[in-house]
Amino acid sequence: MAAFTANTTGAWNSSTTWSGAGIPGSGDTGTINTGVTVTIPDGYTATIGTTGGTTGTTALTINTTAGKLIIGQGASGQLNLQGDLSVGGTGGSGLTMSAGSQLRFVPANAQRIQVVHSTNNAGCNSVINGSASARCSVLTDPTALAGGGLTGYFHSSAGAQRTLITATYCDFTDLGDGGTNGSMVFFGSTAGQAVTVDHCTWTRCERISVNANGNNTGNINFTNNSMSASVTISSNAYLFNFNNALTSGQRNFTGNSFDKVGQFTSVAGCTIQNNVFNEQCVFSDTATSQWAVNSNNIYSHSSSASIFISAQGDLSSNYIIHGFATNPHYIGYPTTLNYGPNIDSCIFENINTSNDGQGDCVDIGNTMASSGLSTSVTRCLVLPTNGTTKAAGVLITRSDTGNPSNQKVEHNTICIGGQPGASWSESVKQPSGCITSWKANLHYGLSSGQYKLWTSSWQTSGAFVDICSPTNCDYNASFNCHTEEPSVFAGSATRYTITGCANNGSGLIRVTFTGSPNFTTSTKIYIEGVVGTTEANNTGANQWTVTNISANVVDLQGSTFTNTYVSGGIGCTTYPFAGNGYQAHFSAYPAAHDLADQDPQLVDATRNIGTWYTVGLGNTTTGTYAGDVAAAMTYCAGSPAARIAALMAWVWAGFRPQNAALEAASYPGDTSTTDAAGNSWPGGAPGIGAMAYVNPPIPMDLVFPNIPAAFIGM
Repeated sequence: MAAFTANTTGAWNSSTTWSGAGIPGSGDTGTINTGVTVTIPDGYTATIGTTGGTTGTTALTINTTAGKLIIGQGASGQLNLQGDLSVGGTGGSGLTMSAGSQLRFVPANAQRIQVVHSTNNAGCNSVINGSASARCSVLTDPTALAGGGLTGYFHSSAGAQRTLITATYCDFTDLGDGGTNGSMVFFGSTAGQAVTVDHCTWTRCERISVNANGNNTGNINFTNNSMSASVTISSNAYLFNFNNALTSGQRNFTGNSFDKVGQFTSVAGCTIQNNVFNEQCVFSDTATSQWAVNSNNIYSHSSSASIFISAQGDLSSNYIIHGFATNPHYIGYPTTLNYGPNIDSCIFENINTSNDGQGDCVDIGNTMASSGLSTSVTRCLVLPTNGTTKAAGVLITRSDTGNPSNQKVEHNTICIGGQPGASWSESVKQPSGCITSWKANLHYGLSSGQYKLWTSSWQTSGAFVDICSPTNCDYNASFNCHTEEPSVFAGSATRYTITGCANNGSGLIRVTFTGSPNFTTSTKIYIEGVVGTTEANNTGANQWTVTNISANVVDLQGSTFTNTYVSGGIGCTTYPFAGNGYQAHFSAYPAAHDLADQDPQLVDATRNIGTWYTVGLGNTTTGTYAGDVAAAMTYCAGSPAARIAALMAWVWAGFRPQNAALEAASYPGDTSTTDAAGNSWPGGAPGIGAMAYVNPPIPMDLVFPNIPAAFIGM
């Protein structure tokens, strides 16, 4: 074994570069000296280090001012590392891979090799400059792996925040440090330092990281990349780490496909667009930090029921998928939020065909740092679960004791199955007026007897009146929903069967129930369906105040017994003025202008991501709906911007109503100009629901849903 030193700039395979001492090869070590640039020429494969690379043994060192190694000259060139490559020094020292070049780690059995950056000096970095026509590759040698060698990786030692800053058109394969830091870190931690990662792939690699702590002015671009068969570390396959606000430049994450769970530790100033997230992406941030844009992504999660998107800003035009069977949660607001996110034009789907029909698409939670913050959910679509009468869940819920928000809920199409359209105050009371508007929504029951909105805090005494005023809970449309006044929500209040009505001896009606309702004295109850003693039945918002006689017997205060009991009847507690499918405590009946029992005559309510893949694109089914969804997501990953947009457009088009009653039927003064897909509202005014009315006969592009290949980036 010989130790070589490059003292003259030149080609690796020229002895002149190495002071006439020959050319280093397998079994040798090398050092690149101050101000020297060594280039591995196209078509040449250089090998350095002890045969069968050993962990911790340095094969090649660049540790001086402006020392450089360049692999390739723009077409090929290869370096086989049989030991570590140590990069140090200042003034532009580092490793550069030219287009078409390859870096190959060749470890011995049970050994691991790294490219390690050992200094924090500016300019000591590595760059990979592949091109569309000449991609680079970085990999652990397959033969070495088969012989028991361990995966190679990029690393920075002793707190150094220098390593890769650029990688374009590069394929990374079988990389990682064994479960501590991952396969590589892109550092841009100096103010103004740019990081570019574009058109790269990772296959069987441990976690990748982009770290820009301390950098509030540099451009961070992570674009058009894809990951497959990733290996997670600390539950993450990728980690984007920023600890400060962005004052200039950009943080751009677009066009990527992620196959496993990952995390943004901060989203300040980030553009997150046109990505496919195959599993949960964790946004763990402060309540003051907001992304710039979050749109046109596919988000998917199936491993738990918990919230998997923290709304660190507005979300628009995202397709959001859950695969958990029991009460899944989709979007939540960050704790102690001090701004109001707006959720617009998003599609929610539970792809688990065995789901329970429960779930919360938008869960406001215990979030508001102060009262009066304005938030909104508009032009969203809650889909049915494929082939079932269950839906993704309620559109929106509020179940905490935090400060109230001013919540606007308008122009949504809510497929209802398993739960109502919205659930408010699930466990605690919310104050009057916290929903500022519930208008122009289409409530589409997947089976009969559905509810548009309900609250359950009425079971606690002193429930607030008018969480949404009756005049602001209006101008909606419904199908297969309750329309009667009052309407009693059986899913929240237990309905007790009446077995008898009689004179209590003082002229009052005494009612006997099955079971043991234990209605305490002064409880208000609602009775309907009694035959014979019909005077016991409530009308309108009237309720009886009861006197408890026993566990299953009450007297109705203020009543007059007149007619003999024949049969039937139920009794339960309910809100005053709960009616027209709104099961809440109102001061008057809501929905004076609602359109009830209106079949919207949707173009095709079976449309979703799975049927887009089979029907919309004309592919053969994989045999299961989950398989079709996975295939659709893989397809979208090939050209995310165009294909996600095509998916959204196709699904939206299926939920355009053909019932003319919904055209131009929104409330007076509605300022909405387009539906969720950007179609102008016909009829000179906004319609009801997320999608604009379409006049039969249906346009041919909606009848024949196959989408031109050119439109979806094939």
